[in-house]
Amino acid sequence: MAIAKRARSAQYVLAADFVFNYNDGFPVLSALNSASQDTNPRPTITDFGSKAQPTGMLSGSTYVANTNAAANYFEMISLPLGAQIVGGDVQIEAPYVGPGTVTLAIGDANSSASYFTAATLKATAFTNQPTTLTNAGADPQICTMGNATANGVTAVGQVITVSGCTGASAAYNGTFTVDSYSATSVVFTNPNLTTSLTLAGTIAATFAPVRAALLIPGIESAGAPSGAQDASAGYDLRGTLTFSGGQAATQGRVRVKVLYTIDGKANEVITT
Repeated sequence: MAIAKRARSAQYVLAADFVFNYNDGFPVLSALNSASQDTNPRPTITDFGSKAQPTGMLSGSTYVANTNAAANYFEMISLPLGAQIVGGDVQIEAPYVGPGTVTLAIGDANSSASYFTAATLKATAFTNQPTTLTNAGADPQICTMGNATANGVTAVGQVITVSGCTGASAAYNGTFTVDSYSATSVVFTNPNLTTSLTLAGTIAATFAPVRAALLIPGIESAGAPSGAQDASAGYDLRGTLTFSGGQAATQGRVRVKVLYTIDGKANEVITT
């Protein structure tokens, strides 16, 4: 048996982002394991839910409106041969609005959800709606929204949408990111505010439940693979966007961040 010694070296971690909006377009894949369309100069294009032709299409490309009633497969991030995913997450920057349901799963040509299990991209109403909203502190951009019982928010960084505020306090309305939270309060920053406001109207608040880490495949060790090695085989990341209801999306923006190393060999041991 070998003697395990402390590691004497390290390698850089690379980061890649993939962002899509509801009115962007993407080359159609007829199935999860279809051939890549990356080098096809004039692929068939569909949309991410808007049911409207995206701008920037080359002459000769064909546009097919999304039915918003089935699964859509698309290419996300190209990984170099030998890549090993070591981190990353999915962030809803603007929740989807319109379709009955919208879910995203992330995997590769072999498995639709090896990196991210299907989760909703739509907002969820607060379990109990807030009744107070103030920004009376030293910094008027810092807002505190309160409710008597549980609100349902589960993480810093989740996106909340505030509506229903009227009069001068309509400046409270908008989409923001959770800075901190408890069961009965949510603190967020509204960069548009310059002075303290008095709430008028009835608050209607929603939150996007997904800011979640990617699932990490097993890492290849010096002896044998300890788990799935999809990335090291050179498979690219692919998304599965599934709709129901058939309605057009009027909002939606999602960011996927992937962190990876190149050789994928962690847990190396040095023989004696």
